[in-house]
Amino acid sequence: MKRLRWLVAGTLIVVGTAFAQQAPSGGDKPVEETKKNIKVLKGMPTSQLIPVMAFMSNSLGVTCAHCHTEKWESDEKEEKDVARGMINMVKDINDRHFAGDDQAITCNTCHQGHVRPNGLPNLADAGWNKKPAAAAAAAPLPSIDDVLARYVTAVGGAKAIAGVKAIVETGTVMRENGRTDPASKPVRVALETGKVSVDTELSYPPEANQEISSWLGRLAHLDEAKPLLRVAGIAPVRGRDAYAVEVKAGQGRPDWLYFDVKDGLLLRRRHELRTPLGVLPAEYDYDDYRLVESLKVPFKMTWSRADYKVTHTFDDVKVQ
Repeated sequence: MKRLRWLVAGTLIVVGTAFAQQAPSGGDKPVEETKKNIKVLKGMPTSQLIPVMAFMSNSLGVTCAHCHTEKWESDEKEEKDVARGMINMVKDINDRHFAGDDQAITCNTCHQGHVRPNGLPNLADAGWNKKPAAAAAAAPLPSIDDVLARYVTAVGGAKAIAGVKAIVETGTVMRENGRTDPASKPVRVALETGKVSVDTELSYPPEANQEISSWLGRLAHLDEAKPLLRVAGIAPVRGRDAYAVEVKAGQGRPDWLYFDVKDGLLLRRRHELRTPLGVLPAEYDYDDYRLVESLKVPFKMTWSRADYKVTHTFDDVKVQ
């Protein structure tokens, strides 16, 4: 089994457009030049192909196997030609009725997680069946300074953070995609502020490693980030209330950070990537925080997107 070793820049932290996925290089060729049997996505950069496929999968609530066989370019499944027709239909609607705005109508507008859109209205949604909701008094939100200060305290304090030179983590990484059985392999992560190496025999999308490289570096740059952050409200995250913090981006869509209302720890980062067909969400979850030396470290980190779920679970963490 080939051993994979990722070297990931750890500067994807909280400043400028740092939360965005890394921009493709200048060699990002049109997808028809790098892949076979491309018919309706010609001209699209190759780096956008997988996000576009994931967006369609998420919109229909299916895996890649709905349209594809193991030979990706094959037209064996008629669902692939149906998808091509749907792409052309949506483009025509947006061109005709929304001045070419390719995000006005998307796959998800109709499908909403179903292969066949439901065309029947639900009587439970009838206007006479809905009573106006009583307006509840909104609880005052804390300032971003308060949220960040609680986070720093929750993980061990500024002194503990400043004293960390490196973290070495060993455990297991699991890959799930709905098309094949879940697979897992041992993983070793060597983390420093500025860089990280991830060593494993398991293959999976490298985006899953982004937060492994970012969470420690983020702690060291919170003060720089404050002008880009605002507390927008309270949202549920894994059964807990969390302060939803918007991260303004220099371009593209903002990211979101979710801090536990009770203990102040970071529970999730949400990233939204604009693709030619619509906006694709991805989430990075932090769980099972434990005290190592004087620092609280997440022993479980999960990356979730429509096409993959990748979970890093550590059983040994050393803080240096």
